[in-house]
Amino acid sequence: MSKKKKKDKNPIDLGGQELIRDDKSNSFIRKVDGSRFKFSNYGSDRHLENEIKSVLENYNARNLLDPFNRENNSKRFWAGQRYENMYEKAGIRQRITASLKENLGNGTKEDAVVNSLHSLSEFRWIDKEIGTSSKILWTVIINNIPARKEMNRLRDALDKLVKIFE
Repeated sequence: MSKKKKKDKNPIDLGGQELIRDDKSNSFIRKVDGSRFKFSNYGSDRHLENEIKSVLENYNARNLLDPFNRENNSKRFWAGQRYENMYEKAGIRQRITASLKENLGNGTKEDAVVNSLHSLSEFRWIDKEIGTSSKILWTVIINNIPARKEMNRLRDALDKLVKIFE
């Protein structure tokens, strides 16, 4: 009678980065940045693919932000991510339950409120500078809705963001 081998719950080294298996979602997590990966089948081969969480990440992965220049594609993606981070810091997104604890970190409640107000005024200033292009950014980045026939407007809006952030 043979004994069954126990599954190894230790991290797996599949190359340059260390990955940890997440049995609940059947995926892997990269230790360095917390990115999730999953196995995908291409014919008889299996490959690791990054799990894409948003429309903007999808456009970046497929080089649709700038199909002719990878560097410009990356800059536009960076600007879009920074815009989304500013939105999150500003605390505009509605929550079911309001809580200051997640924004506190090591500071006081007053610090969290001041930082949130500062981020909100900075976010509003950027929206004002972008003008009517902010609508497409809001649709794609914040609401996570594909741009479809408005890709050129999205690219122009992201170029404006790049200029502001640089």
